[in-house]
Amino acid sequence: MFRRAFEVASAYTRPVIISRKTVDGKCASSIGAYIIVNDEGWILTACHIIKMFVDLVTESVAVKDIIARREAINNNPCMTPKEKGKALGQLPKPKPGATIEVSAWWGADGIAIIDPQHCLEGVDIAVTKIGPMPPAWVSAYPVFKDPSRGILPGVSLARLGYPFQPINPTWDTAQSRFNLPLSASPPVFLNEGVLSRMIDLQFPNQLPSPFPLQWIETSSPGLKGQSGGPIFDMEGVVWGIQSNTQSYPLGFDPDDPNYKGKKLHQFLNVGRGVHPTTIAEFLKAQGVKHSLSN
Repeated sequence: MFRRAFEVASAYTRPVIISRKTVDGKCASSIGAYIIVNDEGWILTACHIIKMFVDLVTESVAVKDIIARREAINNNPCMTPKEKGKALGQLPKPKPGATIEVSAWWGADGIAIIDPQHCLEGVDIAVTKIGPMPPAWVSAYPVFKDPSRGILPGVSLARLGYPFQPINPTWDTAQSRFNLPLSASPPVFLNEGVLSRMIDLQFPNQLPSPFPLQWIETSSPGLKGQSGGPIFDMEGVVWGIQSNTQSYPLGFDPDDPNYKGKKLHQFLNVGRGVHPTTIAEFLKAQGVKHSLSN
């Protein structure tokens, strides 16, 4: 059903892996997805992915500054041990779990963000520019659902991303970089459902938006690693950008057969993505060229 659409969406969907190293030397990573909007290198992804990276970079800069200041005091030949101890006591100590090194891998070596990030945090969508893109790296660019035509529940949609990827980076001290255990881009995973409903987002403490802020909700959940990836129909037309998964209590609470008096709470997990109207208006507001379906 989505065989051709998968080929289309795979052409412009890529992984982003954010790796970090803490002060105590531990390394970890998170993976998400993004789509390449046009041949200029503009991309769409989830805001929380960009925010995670920016926050980790900010933390890393602050930690390195503290370490540098403490080293400067320790290596100052003009200060007595007592003066050094007093000066060091006035500086914070980096926490063992604080980030000291961080990087983002955008599906190919050498690619980095080259334009400021533009985020709608409440809606969870971000647009930015990456580069340089390898030659012939993208064989086709996405077509977005025309928001003025036929957005109704019931259409079959699929979601693409990179869940179930245990990626454990290591820090290469000699090269001052992370090494990822990947011989190639991680395999994609597709799951499908139907468009269940639309949700209007309200932010009472913010100025009114010049365009609607909306989500679509799908009958299947988004998976960790699919955030920022496309939600598309059987033609490969993009209807949304995956944001989060919502768990709704069903009200069915059968008894747990293994524990007397304990209930087993039942939930329906649904996916949420940014609505075509919000996507199109957001891209237009940032001056990013894009294609709409006809």
